[in-house]
Parts: sequence; structure tokens; C-alpha cells
Amino acid sequence: MSTILTQPCLTRLPDWHARLISYVNATRHKPFEVGELDCAIFWIGAVEAMTGRAPIEVTWRNMGDCRSMLRSNGYSMERAFRINEVLGAGINMTEGASLRRGDIAIMHQPSQGDTFALVWDRRHLIGVGAEHLKVARATAAHKFWRVG
Repeated sequence: MSTILTQPCLTRLPDWHARLISYVNATRHKPFEVGELDCAIFWIGAVEAMTGRAPIEVTWRNMGDCRSMLRSNGYSMERAFRINEVLGAGINMTEGASLRRGDIAIMHQPSQGDTFALVWDRRHLIGVGAEHLKVARATAAHKFWRVG
């Protein structure tokens, strides 16, 4: 069973901003690949960069593993990737104005369905694209989680 850190353990480090920028720069030109850099691995890595701790262990290595996790959790990304257990209950879009860089979101992509993304500022999200990281409008998100 995976180790899950609870919300109080996930405090942003004093240099979280520089660490997050370094993480985004290191992943910005990497393509989407399940088990290597997918939307869940991206949010887990971002949280680890900011807090110094990986919130959950990555146990999937391919699309079959990922689909199996989703299927066994009723196709809920929130349950499959344990984000509510790690970061607490999400907040809805109307509360989005109080978000800050590094918070996590779920946004809807017409070609992909729901995907995790990183809040970059009040108007923009960063997510994993087919060939590199992509920027999307924050209005594409329908749920957010605060980090630290």
C-alpha cells in the first residue's frame, strides 16, 4: 500500500518558489508519457518541489496500470490519485481568486477529459501536453486544492 502524507506534513519550504520554477523548467520540454510525466506525476512532482516531500508514491508505470487505477476508483481522478487524502477537500471555482502559484487544479480538456494542472497565477494553469508543458486559462479548471 502507498504511503500517503497528510496535509499538515505538506508545508511549503522557504525557497518553494525557486524550487517550483526549477521543477517547471526541468519538465517544460518533456512529452506526456504515462508513468514518466503524466498529469498526476506532474502535480506530485510540483508538490514535492515545494514541500520537499512526495505526497504519494507513483505506482503506475503504463496506461494499463493507470486505467486499472481509474476503473477501480469509479473513474474518479480524485480517488485514484488520492489528492483529497493528501491535500484535503478541494475548493470550487468561485473560491479560485484566493489561489496562489503552486496550488493544484483539475481542468477539462475537450480532447482529453479531466486532467490535473498547476496554478501558475490567478489566470493561468500549467499542465502536461503531448510534446511539452502547456499553458491554459484558469477558467478551464473546475476544482482546486491548496498546497501548504
